[in-house]
Order: sequence, then C-alpha cells, then structure tokens
Amino acid sequence: MNIDGILIAASTPERARLLIEQLASAGWSGISVFDPMRADALTFVRGLNPTVVVLELGDPNRLTREQVFRLARERRWPIVAFVDQADADTLDAAMSAGVASYVVRGMWPGRVQPVVETAIARHRQMEHLRRERDDAVNAFAAFYRPVGT
Repeated sequence: MNIDGILIAASTPERARLLIEQLASAGWSGISVFDPMRADALTFVRGLNPTVVVLELGDPNRLTREQVFRLARERRWPIVAFVDQADADTLDAAMSAGVASYVVRGMWPGRVQPVVETAIARHRQMEHLRRERDDAVNAFAAFYRPVGT
C-alpha cells in the first residue's frame, strides 16, 4: 500500500524522526508534522485533509487525549495513536471517538507500517458500513409513512 498525505505528531522530536523514517522507508510520501495541541488543530488538519493521521503521544494528559478524540470524531481520516500506557477507560473513549488504532507500547521499528495499514483498512470498512446504514435508513424513511399522516 502506497500512501500519500500522512500527517504526524510526536511527543518528542526523536520520536517524530523515527516515525518519519519508518513511514518514508515504506515508500510513503507527503509526510507532514504538526502539533495536535495547537489552537486551530482541527482546522489545520481539515485544510490538509491527509490520508491518515499518525500520533505518537507518549503518556498523554487529559487535554491531549481530548484534542485527539476531537480529531477522531470527524471520522474523515483514520487516526493512529501510539501511547506508552493506557487504562481500559481511555481505550474505550478512544474507540468510541473513532480512533482507528490506539496502540499501547507498540511503536517499534517495523511495526508502524502494518499498524497504519490496518488502521486505514479498518477506517475504510467503517465508512463503508456507515454509508450502507445511511442508505438503509434513507430508503426506509422514503418507504415508510406512518398511518394517519
């Protein structure tokens, strides 16, 4: 899978460099770096409209998690988040928000590419299911007319 348009953020410049190296070595291009905590992060990401957003968050605080979840709720891009640790509530919140992959202690060389590819495939499948659901709801609404109206 060749991906163009990857937006990354990392907790340290070293980890950002590691992500860039791993993604570039997979032949992926269009890699940009951003700060997910910037005030206009959502507007910034919307403007770039990347294929995927890859985040290495270290040990994120509540504010960082909320900002990431805000990006994920858009459901426009697969979000991959690598974290050092997480509890069950945080994992549930990430999945509920729409994070495609929330990987705990898993940013090892050679592992980033398959995790990102899997997240993209999962995101595409979920979008397909959403479209099917919406089509079914619309078809039902067009067909169904309550008695007496």
